[in-house]
Amino acid sequence: MRVDGVLYTSVGPTHRQASRYASAEKAECHDTGRDPGGSVFADDPERLDTWAFDGYPPTKVLGVRWYGNDLGVFIADAVPAEERERIHEDLANSG
Repeated sequence: MRVDGVLYTSVGPTHRQASRYASAEKAECHDTGRDPGGSVFADDPERLDTWAFDGYPPTKVLGVRWYGNDLGVFIADAVPAEERERIHEDLANSG
């Protein structure tokens, strides 16, 4: 997904509470076939509501409503791998 030009990738679910933040552009997955292009954005992409977690800047991590009250955790692609893992572990283990 993309918010204000920042690209985010899903890393898993969380039960952590969050506050409504902003609208995001949803990427389409073109990751199969002869010449997969990965995630791409349509000319008029579907919009998603996003959620911000206390203690984390929305420029680094956001949530998207999944099933029931769970949120999918999306971390900005620019966040270093070590920090991504720490954020993911913290949010995955909270409820």
